[in-house]
Amino acid sequence: IANMTWAMATLSHKDEEYLAAMCKRAVEQAAGFNPQECSNLAWSLALLTYRDDALLEVLSERSQEIVTEFIPQNLGNSSWAYNRLGYRDEALMRILVRQAACVLHECQGQEILDLI
Repeated sequence: IANMTWAMATLSHKDEEYLAAMCKRAVEQAAGFNPQECSNLAWSLALLTYRDDALLEVLSERSQEIVTEFIPQNLGNSSWAYNRLGYRDEALMRILVRQAACVLHECQGQEILDLI
């Protein structure tokens, strides 16, 4: 799910029918997502300007559960995606920033900017 949606976003191909079905399916599967799947899926939705609050909520919950496994790119991409979509989740942002502080020595400039 995440890889296909990432590919679509990378190609700027917005298929509303696919996205609606994917979001429904992803909500059901999100509990098993890894950090890359969580961040790539949120990033893809943001790049396609497709907001699905139910999916963003479960991605947030899953991301908060596994945030210590996030690499700096996952942290930056997730923060950027939620902000771009205008989805305010203060608990998620706090935990992303807290984790970024723990791995700050690994962060590149763009990842830090995405967290701001």
